[in-house]
Amino acid sequence: LLDVLAARKDPRGLLGDVLINGKPRPANFKCTSGYVPQNDMVMHTMTVRENVEFSAALRLPMSITRDEKRRRINEVLELLHLDEESNVKPRSKELRKRTSIAMELITGHPVLFLEDPTTDLDLSTTTDVFSVLRRYLLNPIGP
Repeated sequence: LLDVLAARKDPRGLLGDVLINGKPRPANFKCTSGYVPQNDMVMHTMTVRENVEFSAALRLPMSITRDEKRRRINEVLELLHLDEESNVKPRSKELRKRTSIAMELITGHPVLFLEDPTTDLDLSTTTDVFSVLRRYLLNPIGP
């Protein structure tokens, strides 16, 4: 269901409409929303910062200056408490999960889908992930 709502799977065979604020989902919705899969998509050979920088390089518009990209990267790393761990490779489940979330938050999309964002995390880390997401809702990253 989450994949259909996020426009990542074909809804053929399903009945109903996906509405956003009472209106049909726009054709470019997949490009304007973020998606954090259950299985982390980090590159284990790169540091936390390098993973986020790579995501920013691929997904942010070319019109965004290098300084603005750097500002966003630092802001996301700080928000997710990754600033002090930014130069290490994400080995632990907790660090991989927070890095995956950072790789999506960097885009500043107004909609973010998270597929089981706390899978395999302990209670303390789960609480921290939800706290971070709550802070993001109050102060989104981006323009």
